[in-house]
Amino acid sequence: MIVSAAEGNEDIYECPEDQQADFSFPPPPPSDGFEFNCEGANEETYDDVLQADFPPPPSSSSSSVPQFSSTSKATEMDPKKKKKFEKEEKEFRKKFKYNAEIKVLYEATVLQTLVIKKFGNKDLPVKPGETIDVILHQAGDKLIGRNSEGKFGYVFTANLEPDGSVYDDVGDECIYDND
Repeated sequence: MIVSAAEGNEDIYECPEDQQADFSFPPPPPSDGFEFNCEGANEETYDDVLQADFPPPPSSSSSSVPQFSSTSKATEMDPKKKKKFEKEEKEFRKKFKYNAEIKVLYEATVLQTLVIKKFGNKDLPVKPGETIDVILHQAGDKLIGRNSEGKFGYVFTANLEPDGSVYDDVGDECIYDND
């Protein structure tokens, strides 16, 4: 049964047959330790996702010592290794007169066919296939890198694998035609 308003300038309202139906909003979910965060009020809210489901945000410490954290393995660096990294960083700053904050620009992989056995005083001793953190890439043929042991030094760019992943998603048919 549909009830309509009188004909004329008035609006038409339609009501369903069940007058007992409740068309209000559903009740809020029970508070199972969930606290409303006013900071996230402008973001989308999902009822089935709680704050405890997410890992804590990374700490914004000024130290450049890597923490080796990953989603699958949450282990902290042992005190001996941390002290060694701090010592290597101090030596690096002294040897290279580097006063800026140490930030990793990108990672690079050493050539698998590397045959250099002897390195210079300021060169980083690298192994074939090793991944290094690039700290500073100057215009020349050298960059400053850090290996997994926390040691810093120069690495010749010729000893690194070329980064082919930059444009690997561009097909041969793409010639920068924006038409």
